[in-house]
Amino acid sequence: MTDLVGKQLGKYRLTSLLGRGGFAEVYQGEHIYLKSQAAIKVLRIVPREEEVKSFLTEAQKLVSLRHPHIVRVLDFDVEDGVPFLVMEHAPHGSLRQSYPIGTRIPRETIKSYVRQVSDALQYAHNEKVIHRDVKPENMLLGQHDEVLLRGRLSTSISIHYRRLCTKRCRTSRLLLSKWC
Repeated sequence: MTDLVGKQLGKYRLTSLLGRGGFAEVYQGEHIYLKSQAAIKVLRIVPREEEVKSFLTEAQKLVSLRHPHIVRVLDFDVEDGVPFLVMEHAPHGSLRQSYPIGTRIPRETIKSYVRQVSDALQYAHNEKVIHRDVKPENMLLGQHDEVLLRGRLSTSISIHYRRLCTKRCRTSRLLLSKWC
């Protein structure tokens, strides 16, 4: 996919590339009328019709998630056959950017982050959604330095993933109880 900086998708002008993943690129975008900022996730491949339907089904579920520590999906569209998601913009980047490997982080900060991420994962699990890529790069810092979980949220839960998620949620609660 060519660089889309300067192009318009829907009502958003893409102003900078925020990152690339295996299947998508994420751009910072500005609403052409409201001048508000958003993160625009654009698939790097042109999907088949059934893949677009699957992406839309996931977007419909994810847009209903309302939690203070999960990046909100604001909109979904397809332009020239390319689907894209419009998401809440986190102005302070990821935890990995804020705390490179080897950085010493105060214990209280870690406890706060663990609580926020655990709450977000438990909420998602309760909504039958799992996160398939929990890592510092997918934990963003919002306007008030709150943690916002983004990334590979999925509504496609097999029995295996349900068991795995349940086990991980129990593990995170156990870790949280030992730290706090």
